[in-house]
Amino acid sequence: MVWTIAEHFDTELLKKQVEIFQRDFAQEVSAEYIRLALERIDDNIAWMTRNFDDIVNWLKNNGYDKHGSIHETEKS
Repeated sequence: MVWTIAEHFDTELLKKQVEIFQRDFAQEVSAEYIRLALERIDDNIAWMTRNFDDIVNWLKNNGYDKHGSIHETEKS
């Protein structure tokens, strides 16, 4: 379950929450699954760090606003 949820985690805050979960439920949850989940979160954070600006620029250049709404782009 932790592994599946971690697939969508991509911030230091969410990583910290998994670490707290690990601490609080160490007896109930496999350490290996938590380790794998934390690795996946680190990979997601790295991906976001590398690609965030490019994604934002692409969205802006293709008519999306900061709220995720699409608008027609002006034609030159």
